[in-house]
Amino acid sequence: MRYIYPAIFTYKRNQGVYVADFPDIAGCSANGKSMEEAMNSARLALCRMLLELEEKSEFFPPPSDSTLLRLKNRGCTICMVVADTAVTRLEREQRMKEASLWNQTKEKAGYSKKLSRVFEFKI
Repeated sequence: MRYIYPAIFTYKRNQGVYVADFPDIAGCSANGKSMEEAMNSARLALCRMLLELEEKSEFFPPPSDSTLLRLKNRGCTICMVVADTAVTRLEREQRMKEASLWNQTKEKAGYSKKLSRVFEFKI
């Protein structure tokens, strides 16, 4: 599914990073050295958080009104971030398949059994 949530971007001068916070999704934040990097990190963080909420069948809060957020957070940049959980789910499944395949080739080559225990998961 596709979701759109507002993010509040602030520049932290002392750390030299842009920080993105999602006021509607508790615990969801990201950062980056540039605004572009922070935006990409924010999109990824939002996708992962919403995917987790989807899988747990938890309640999704409605997005805040960006106009009200602009009034409350003067001096900050408010951007609407689009999250597509279907794409994130497919990317995760692909990474799991690749990790499983990598594990199988290492097993055939005679690498330690410890590696196989690390990758014991079902696809």
